Amino acid sequence: MNLYASVSRVDEFRRVVETEWASEAVFVKSIRERAPLGWQAQWGTALHACIQEPDRWRVADGSYLYVPHEHDGVAGPIAWPAAIVDPCVAEWPRGCVFERRCEKDYRIGGDTITVAGRVDAVHGLILIEGKTKFGYVDPVEVGDSLQWQFYLDMLPWAVAVEYRLHEIGGLYSGDDGELRIAKGGPRLEEIHVFRMWRQAEMAEKLERWIAEFVAWARDRGLVDKLKRFEVAA
Repeated sequence: MNLYASVSRVDEFRRVVETEWASEAVFVKSIRERAPLGWQAQWGTALHACIQEPDRWRVADGSYLYVPHEHDGVAGPIAWPAAIVDPCVAEWPRGCVFERRCEKDYRIGGDTITVAGRVDAVHGLILIEGKTKFGYVDPVEVGDSLQWQFYLDMLPWAVAVEYRLHEIGGLYSGDDGELRIAKGGPRLEEIHVFRMWRQAEMAEKLERWIAEFVAWARDRGLVDKLKRFEVAA
């Protein structure tokens, strides 16, 4: 059988297995039906767009206004202050090629599982992932992620994945899960940079996680949802 999953889908499965905070019920629901992006993902998408194309989204007063397109999942325009975007742009490596899609077929038992993703940027032999974090930045979470390991496995010429985590304060979830903005608005707390390098037995580890994910999906009657229409991220 030919199956398909995004890098983020397999990594979310790992979080369900390994952590206490990831909900299996929520994960199952996300596979069964497409849900709108939460505010964190929407604001992160907007910030990354401003970093990638600052001249496009800069407005007359020097701040930034991201206007979403039809398929990016952002509900409406999002304004980011220059005090946040400008330092992020200044710290981002120059001469990047943005949005590099990658995928690889894994043969697991009698199945072929295509796992696909999209790297934020490529700078020479370094792959770069920009993340927007609202709250505590945990280096262990970065190291445990399967995302960077998949990218290095899919792109054998790359030597490392560099994570650039933009820690943002002043934005938080209310009791209803909706966005709340603190007095004074959002602020840039820190830019954290971690570089993850290729490791021995990485491919075998990824194959084990894919096999567990497919077996789990079969047990829950979800294997028919592992099709090509899934958006890779």
